[in-house]
Amino acid sequence: MIDFTVPEYLINYYHTLGILSIIFNSYGLYLVVFKNSKIDTFRYYLLGFQLSCTFSDIFLTFGMQPVLLFPICSGFSNGYLSSGLSVCLGSIAAQNKSLCLCFIRKHQAIAKISTTQIIPNLIFKLIVALFIIFPFTIGAYFYLCGLSKDEQYAYITKNYPYYLENFKNLREFHVGVPNRSLVGFFIYILIGENISVSITIYTTIQMFRILREHRHRLSNENYNKHRNAIISLLVQFAVSSMTILPPIELTISFWMEFENIQTYANISIMILSTHSVINIIVTVATFPAYRKATKQLFCRKKKVESIIQRQITVSAKVG
Repeated sequence: MIDFTVPEYLINYYHTLGILSIIFNSYGLYLVVFKNSKIDTFRYYLLGFQLSCTFSDIFLTFGMQPVLLFPICSGFSNGYLSSGLSVCLGSIAAQNKSLCLCFIRKHQAIAKISTTQIIPNLIFKLIVALFIIFPFTIGAYFYLCGLSKDEQYAYITKNYPYYLENFKNLREFHVGVPNRSLVGFFIYILIGENISVSITIYTTIQMFRILREHRHRLSNENYNKHRNAIISLLVQFAVSSMTILPPIELTISFWMEFENIQTYANISIMILSTHSVINIIVTVATFPAYRKATKQLFCRKKKVESIIQRQITVSAKVG
């Protein structure tokens, strides 16, 4: 039995997480813009990644607020932007591709040490262009392979006639019907993700190999700078798997159709939406420059509070 009411816990979660996302992502943008002066121009690629995370979070938690209606492959939006699923998918793809570009750009910087592993500039620019275009093609592909409202109603009438009135009462909804276009869409995503993962693995291996072979040519400061940047990127890459696992879980659960599948599906979306908040936390924890900046911020705050407290105490004694 599918529940078409809006789960209060889910909407409260979206609101809470949306506010937290704005706070954490704003701090992440501050760190990238003002605390990255010593990690070369690849900070601009980090900025692109952080901006895509910020946009995706705000769009998902405030704009869409999706509610899934499994075991039917469908859902509706409770937010202000009820028909932006293709935009949401494109923004998630932008996160993954912008992070992959960070690996490629960092590889270019480290490859200059050996001068033999540098990707030719033309190929580098071509990869950047393709990765920038890819998220837009994801959104456009999904939009084009979707069914019209009449086709969706026809599908519901044929397969789930007892839910037809419930769907008609929704302001906006989307029903995914397994067909060649949808299968092609998922294959396209898999190809794009396989390319990203392959590039990430290749560049990571190359970067560590170059640092190991040319350790004697680098100062401790430069060596640690490059090494810490790679580790931070790897941690962010691991966290980014949160944007891939929930859709896989949803696909598996859709075919299995077990009890309470609708609740499980909505929880998967909740997990997906926490990605960038967790990403900021682990990035600060693993990247020394960000960790130092955060400690300084809290120390400054405590110092200001201490000064204010002393002034209050002095004023009370004088009074």
